[in-house]
Amino acid sequence: MAASKNISTYASAQIFYAAGSTGLRILQQIFIADTSDLLNRALLSSLPDTPFLIKVWAGPQTAQHFTTGPWRWGYAMWTIITPVLSLPLFIALWLNQRKAAKAGLLPQYPWKSQGVANFLKSFGRSWALWEFCYCLRLSVCC
Repeated sequence: MAASKNISTYASAQIFYAAGSTGLRILQQIFIADTSDLLNRALLSSLPDTPFLIKVWAGPQTAQHFTTGPWRWGYAMWTIITPVLSLPLFIALWLNQRKAAKAGLLPQYPWKSQGVANFLKSFGRSWALWEFCYCLRLSVCC
């Protein structure tokens, strides 16, 4: 959105932003559901929504800084803030995955050493047939 020069580019960027934001919120809820016990899950699942409570009062003061300067920085700053603030979680997940792999707790997947084409051929389907079945499954589900 920060690099958009016309309304159609901005609208396209808004679609990608909404998809990414929704995906991130779904991943947060899945992570919380997987890492918390049932007793504390209701409290912990509402934790990602607390910034919206703060935005009510802090939002106008923050927006004043972006109305005087370039408006694009208001969108562009999140391309820096989101990865930096997500880095501790990503590092913790990566370290725990390595620890589980060393302990032999991760399952071995039979298709890990195969490519996508060999994986599909192992089921006796050609690539075109697999694509057709996948598209058919999507059209039936939607």
